[in-house]
Amino acid sequence: MDKAHENERVSASEASSNAVERDSVDSIGRDPKGHAVFLLGAGASVEAGLPSSGELLGQLEEWFDACIASGARADLITPHHNQRLIEQRRLLQLIVARISALYPPDIENVMVAVQDLRSRGNNVLGQFVEVWNTELERCLGVDATRDDLFTLLFENALYFLWRTLSVEGRGDYLQALREFRPAKNAGTRVYSLNYDLLIEEACGIEYVNDGFRLGTNGLFDFDDPTLFNGIAQEAIRLVKLHGSINWISRPGRVHRICPRELRERVQRDFGALLWGEDDVPPLIFAQRNKVYAGDPYLTLLFHFYSDLVTAKTLVVIGCRCEDVHVKQLVAQAARQGLQIITINKSLPRVLGELGACWLQGTAGAFLTGDGLVKLKRELEATGVLWFEPPRQRPLTY
Repeated sequence: MDKAHENERVSASEASSNAVERDSVDSIGRDPKGHAVFLLGAGASVEAGLPSSGELLGQLEEWFDACIASGARADLITPHHNQRLIEQRRLLQLIVARISALYPPDIENVMVAVQDLRSRGNNVLGQFVEVWNTELERCLGVDATRDDLFTLLFENALYFLWRTLSVEGRGDYLQALREFRPAKNAGTRVYSLNYDLLIEEACGIEYVNDGFRLGTNGLFDFDDPTLFNGIAQEAIRLVKLHGSINWISRPGRVHRICPRELRERVQRDFGALLWGEDDVPPLIFAQRNKVYAGDPYLTLLFHFYSDLVTAKTLVVIGCRCEDVHVKQLVAQAARQGLQIITINKSLPRVLGELGACWLQGTAGAFLTGDGLVKLKRELEATGVLWFEPPRQRPLTY
């Protein structure tokens, strides 16, 4: 074989090899060297001093007891007679007892139960379910089909959550997330399953892009067409998959208010405390599956999966990935080559089955000091590259 033919064969071989490599990368959109995606669960917030779901339920019961004992109504969204508070407390007690017979109760599965009871009138099967009606009437001594009882309990529980989760936490360690930007003008991909504002406060609002844009009404509107088209100084691209305590919903739109305004509303005694007459608080509560067929949630979930299939590594912090939709998307991406690092006190079963690298400890332990150095080494070993911004204290807002 002459030299020309040999060079031609080598070139053809190289082209074929490059084509195979290019196809293998393009088929899932993942580069050999890529970026990391962060997923934060309740563990990342509990460490900052916020209560867990189970603790929130206990505090809600204590809050109702205190309101009834004092006869105070200044902390309630809707003024009503103290008897209504007693009825709501009995209803809450009954729901907790029923849930406890099945699994450990927490604020989320209680809120789901209240929502289900409130919506029975709109459920085609509601008229055939008599067990709850009989028990409710026996325990409460009221008409179990009274929608206002469930609505008041749900609204007062929501207001309690707003008051409790709007306090400033001690999540300074979350500022380290800013250091994992995939490029100079791009933000670290951070997905949160929490409702609180710890990430925004730790990283500084001027460094966070959450997909909302300032609208003409003075509120921030969810803006899908320009979602995450950020500015050069942006360091966090934050997606809150289950909603946020500073979101409000009105027909056809979801808006965001700034944390400072939220706290000012929470401090008022009465009136439009958190939302206007037509506003609906857009938090998603569910025991196992939190998929909600509406925006912005479906759009945000789409961006989550898109990031999973293009990222090199997923870093899971304080999250067990037990929500069905999260577990399924993570598992599907893992089958396509996504590597997983989990920071948890114990190895979550779901992530262990997916072959995750387990760093035993807390978010604070691995986002500060030597722990942060170890996390960076683990990420580098998986092929993750990032652009570190200059260290500076974020502005408060």
